[in-house]
Formats: sequence, structure tokens, C-alpha cells
Amino acid sequence: MRIRTAAEAEAGSVANFIVDEPVSWITRERFDKEYAEQRFRPEWTWIAEDDDGRIVARALWWGRSDSEHPVALDCLHVLGSVEDRSYSRPDTRRSSGPAPRDGPNTTSHWTTAGASDPR
Repeated sequence: MRIRTAAEAEAGSVANFIVDEPVSWITRERFDKEYAEQRFRPEWTWIAEDDDGRIVARALWWGRSDSEHPVALDCLHVLGSVEDRSYSRPDTRRSSGPAPRDGPNTTSHWTTAGASDPR
């Protein structure tokens, strides 16, 4: 599994990620509106992909249009088909440094401070 920030060109794939429970559900229309107004941003959006490159989890941080950093984790969802969902669950504690793009300890870098682009 690879966990990383989304690229700007992936906004459609992130918006189309199917969430099958009501707590983390954000409509495509809401995503598109918030994204267009820069309240959702690629550098604040984290996805987990399986070995085939399919998105299996998403975390969307929300912030004000003029914010440098996000304010709240608005949506976190891991597909029920993911075998080890604890691997994909983010550590929401603050971190002082940028996150690696992938690797065995990547989950510890799904952080609120790590919502800045690690590239």
C-alpha cells in the first residue's frame, strides 16, 4: 500500500472515490465547489492506493481559502475491503517534518501538520 498526497490532476478520482457510510460522505458537487474555492486542496488531500494503484482510502482536510494550512479533517474513509484497516488509519498527532511519499512507516505521516505537500 502506498499513502501520499493527491496530485492536482487526480481531483476527479478523489472526488469519485465512493464512500459507503454517512459520516465521511461528501458529495461530488460539494467536493467540486470546495476544491474550486481552494478549501480542499491537493496538498491537503491524502490517498492510499493498493498495489494496483486503486484508491482504497482518502483523507480530506478542509481550510479557509486564504489559509496556509488546513483547519479540520473533514473526511476520512477506508474501504471495508482493505484487509488491515489499521495500517491505513492516520496518526493525527502533530509532526514536525515532511512525510515520505511511500514506505513501511508512511501511516505515521498522515498527520495534520503533514497536510502540507511532502514533495
